[in-house]
Amino acid sequence: MFEGFNLILFGTGLKILGLSILAYIMLHRWFKQEKRYMGDFPFLMGITFIMYAIGKIYDLIVYYYLAGGQPFQDLSEINSPYGLFLIKIRFFFSPLLVIIPYVIIMLEIWMDDKPKWQIVITSSFSASSITAILVCQTYAQILLVSASITVVPVLLSVVSFFIIYQKRRMPEINSLLIAFGQLLFIILQFIRPIWAQFGSDPVWGLTWLAEIIETIPLVINGWGFLTPAWYSEKINM
Repeated sequence: MFEGFNLILFGTGLKILGLSILAYIMLHRWFKQEKRYMGDFPFLMGITFIMYAIGKIYDLIVYYYLAGGQPFQDLSEINSPYGLFLIKIRFFFSPLLVIIPYVIIMLEIWMDDKPKWQIVITSSFSASSITAILVCQTYAQILLVSASITVVPVLLSVVSFFIIYQKRRMPEINSLLIAFGQLLFIILQFIRPIWAQFGSDPVWGLTWLAEIIETIPLVINGWGFLTPAWYSEKINM
């Protein structure tokens, strides 16, 4: 087994550990609340981190068992008669189930007084995204659908949290940290393919390091949801 392959398993494993810790912190905070609702930010972010961790665990299964211990460039090289189906399962967990809580959070922020519309939009987004993934016939199509599912909600969340910070709304969270974490995560996702071009391994390169570094914006994001904004004391005075 190649050194680069062992490293990608190591990097992904650390990322799973980090995501699991973040999920535990979020859900622990939620369970300590006197009143708990499914739409609370700690609960939604806890679910987000759990779904992301499940997606990475699935990656490890793919890397080790389906690749036969051999490195491969992307999921399209899965050596299995059910390869496309297995890939669809991966993209169902992440990004779809990772993004849905973000959609709910955005709707709660901007449509707090319209719960019916929140349900309609969330249901429509989820149903259309699942359908789009299921009808894909190639790995390239799945990547395109995945990008479409991810980009708009994440970019909207970045803009939304920057606006919230500027208007000094929602002092119970640090919206500036959240926006910064989201923006950093987007940037790291765009430059992710570049990591494979560095390092001694001809296939994986330094992708294992990218897996670890990508945990940083997730930590910043979680921290933002757990800490109040600097202007919270002024508002409460």
